[in-house]
Amino acid sequence: MATDESANIETISTRFVYENRWMRVREDTIRRRDGSTGIYGVVEKSDFVVIVPVEDDGQVHLVEQYRYPVKGRYWELPQGSWEQEPTRWKWPAANCERRLVSTPPR
Repeated sequence: MATDESANIETISTRFVYENRWMRVREDTIRRRDGSTGIYGVVEKSDFVVIVPVEDDGQVHLVEQYRYPVKGRYWELPQGSWEQEPTRWKWPAANCERRLVSTPPR
């Protein structure tokens, strides 16, 4: 069974490095139980959905997305957050439906 390591790490300071409407990146300076220090890079994102659309015959639908950091197009499951109306997360099925409707078949 995994142990709770948070008792062994103390956060000394937090610095927000970057923020946009989809995520926030922070850098935490930490002190370990042995007194050594270090940093953790943390990406904070809002809640999101990932959908696995499966047909009756077992086929799974994917979407093709361009990913700038790796300079390429990749197949992935439909996913996303509800940027405009965060309160809609009370109804995650509505976000799933929105993602599927906005994803044309290929």
